[in-house]
Amino acid sequence: MKRLKVGRFPQLNVGRLSRQGFLVPNTELDWGWNAPGMEQGNIQIRVQEGKIILRYLYGKAEILITEQVPIVSGEKRKWFQCPKCQRQAAILYGVNGRFHCRKCHGLVYPSQYPFHPDGYGRKLKTLRSSGSHPSKLEKNQLKATVY
Repeated sequence: MKRLKVGRFPQLNVGRLSRQGFLVPNTELDWGWNAPGMEQGNIQIRVQEGKIILRYLYGKAEILITEQVPIVSGEKRKWFQCPKCQRQAAILYGVNGRFHCRKCHGLVYPSQYPFHPDGYGRKLKTLRSSGSHPSKLEKNQLKATVY
């Protein structure tokens, strides 16, 4: 069964929103996603203390909880709480009009695909087709790519 990849869907990245200064309470902004030559989607975001309210063009609203977790440096890292499973997630993906974490939507990263052009599976297939023992070649190839 072919699984859907994360790059095909709109993303809300809490780190990006925070770095750009958008996670300040009482902030309102329009957020959009673009594909080359066309707009994929647009939502209105309203930030409140500990949550974000998403308003869609067709009138529907969704509330996303944000959390701040202390890290070693003494700062606090921001996370979304997935509305479906309540796990911490840095990125929520919009699939079928709902923003949930990657696991809840069953999405995979391109590198997880066994024979994706940028994935590890392509290297393994190439090594196996060379006729040499793959495990020995993989170690040597990995060492060569580190330098």
